[in-house]
Amino acid sequence: MRALGQGLAKDERAAKASLESLCRAQYALACGMLGSLTGAGMLGPKDVARAVQLFELGCEGKDALSCESLGGLYAGLNGQIPPDMKRAIVWYERGCALDSGRACQAAGALYGDGVMGKADPVRAAQFFERACAQNLGPACRMLADQYTRGEGVPADPEKARSLLKKACATGYQRACDAL
Repeated sequence: MRALGQGLAKDERAAKASLESLCRAQYALACGMLGSLTGAGMLGPKDVARAVQLFELGCEGKDALSCESLGGLYAGLNGQIPPDMKRAIVWYERGCALDSGRACQAAGALYGDGVMGKADPVRAAQFFERACAQNLGPACRMLADQYTRGEGVPADPEKARSLLKKACATGYQRACDAL
């Protein structure tokens, strides 16, 4: 990628022009890549507002990482824009629907923490289940905790242990420590 000097001589101007052209042609992945680079200031001055627009285009074009990135921005993960949890959950849910395990995990955490008002452990478990199916150790651990406590799912110590083993197998040390 020209922007990072990977495989070609580093040329931010050419990279930006290529990505902008591809994004205008509705290649969602290019919009998301351009959003990441623009938001990080790697293709000129940092422009978070433009990054948000590019991530929206990417997500609307079904690029799961764009949805996940937008959710993270609205969740305030990098402090670049004021947190807006209602928007964050919308974008995380879209990313999850496009099979981003990290977006599913983030949505589950927001529902579990009750950032939308009252905690919704049933919804949290649904999102953790999807993320765990993609072998995200922390999601498996959070789902195991719910099965241990019977929150949003029936209490099931055997299921909880199985999920902890799965999380541990991903290398998630906190799950291994809980076994």
